[in-house]
Amino acid sequence: MKYGFSDEEVVAARSALLEWYDANRRDLPWRAPAGSEVGGEGDEAVGGGRGEAEEGAEGEEGQEAAEGERRAYGVWVSEVMLQQTRVSTVAPYFHRWMARWPSLPRLAAASLEGAQHIQQRHGGRMPRTAEELLGVPGIGPYTAAAIASIAFNQAAAAVDGNVMRILARLRALPLPLHQAASSSLFALLASRLLHPSRPGDFNQALMDLGSLVCSPSSPSCSSCPLSPHCRALALQQQGADRGDGEDGGVDGRGVRVTDFPVRKAKAAPREEWVAVCVVERREWRLQRHHRTHRWHQLVCLPRTAGVQSAAEAAINLAWRSLLSSFWCSGHRRGCWPGCGSSPLSCCRPAQAGLQSRNDDRPCCACSTRCCPM
Repeated sequence: MKYGFSDEEVVAARSALLEWYDANRRDLPWRAPAGSEVGGEGDEAVGGGRGEAEEGAEGEEGQEAAEGERRAYGVWVSEVMLQQTRVSTVAPYFHRWMARWPSLPRLAAASLEGAQHIQQRHGGRMPRTAEELLGVPGIGPYTAAAIASIAFNQAAAAVDGNVMRILARLRALPLPLHQAASSSLFALLASRLLHPSRPGDFNQALMDLGSLVCSPSSPSCSSCPLSPHCRALALQQQGADRGDGEDGGVDGRGVRVTDFPVRKAKAAPREEWVAVCVVERREWRLQRHHRTHRWHQLVCLPRTAGVQSAAEAAINLAWRSLLSSFWCSGHRRGCWPGCGSSPLSCCRPAQAGLQSRNDDRPCCACSTRCCPM
């Protein structure tokens, strides 16, 4: 295969990456070692595949299974929280979540769809393979592979944007991310590299490498354990001009590591207007997105689209009946029905800290003090 790894490269890359990971892995709360509570402060990261209990001892097997369950649950929570969010931001929220819902049964009692699915269909136990985990609402291919490999030592390659970036540079792939053809190739390459006896550690090593070393704009190639196998770095060091070969480009300057992965043209920004009313009551109402876009199935505040389908219009009418309707235009003031003395006022977007190309559209805010007019 043109962009594949040779057997020698696979063996060398596995060894180099895991040696680097053992010396440099990050201390994260969801990487609790087997036998300790997931989410404890200061736990050292130890991946799946080490310290397995010997078969035949029923008590030890049961303990190992329980530890795997706790760990799988913690990995699931962390992977969801880490989507588009920095590790430093996630850590305190992870601790609070685990303190409030320390197990799947406790979470299932809170009426969350994925936890209820596991409670009802799997007897409250986390599925152990990536294929089974994909059947759980809210779990996609990356999260399924992360849970299966880290918690249960299953050989499943976890491929996210960080891993794709590393692979694109290792092979100097002239492909953009998140396309059907390139995604299939990245999955194949990641599976080829995956360490068979330490898949959890290997996946976490790639995660850390992408975060700490092989960053999008400022990679630290001199400290990368995979630099001897990196085609993008080799092209950069050779001073190859774009267009000089099958791995080159077309604009005449030398190839750089940061040229990979190939960047696709950005989609035009979409402008949305949202009117928000914040009511000072310790109650809230949320709804789930059902449209086929990036927020599909995510929970959000009630909102109304400019163009509605019949189903969306029916949902909107139900919200109006539940919350009562309000009308806001110009500089009129009023009160949200039932919100007590909290005033409702209108202000221009700029006054609410919003950026807009049309300051004449109102922004609604409800607080203990009126917005300055």
